[in-house]
Amino acid sequence: MLAHAGGTLPWLLPRMDRLWDVAEPARTTRARPSELARKLYCDTLTFDAANLALVLERFDPEHVVTGSDYPFTVREVPPGAVIADGAPAHLHESLRSANARRLLDGVKHT
Repeated sequence: MLAHAGGTLPWLLPRMDRLWDVAEPARTTRARPSELARKLYCDTLTFDAANLALVLERFDPEHVVTGSDYPFTVREVPPGAVIADGAPAHLHESLRSANARRLLDGVKHT
């Protein structure tokens, strides 16, 4: 789970893919970095609709959950507010709750 919408990773992935494509010694995985990134989870905490749209393009939208930055004063109020402007309507329910529920249901409780 990556905080802050994966940080700089969504913006670095094209550069990482380019390196993977042209520099065989740097190729330590069978899949390109952008393919591997789609397996990661991150939150929606971008404060920017365009940035959230890029996150949804680079990560699997089913692996993106609402972020809040709580308890910090700069947090998004309400949590996930950027979803209304940065995500297609058909993803709103998934981003706001369904993805997190599915992720947490998969966590083994001991």
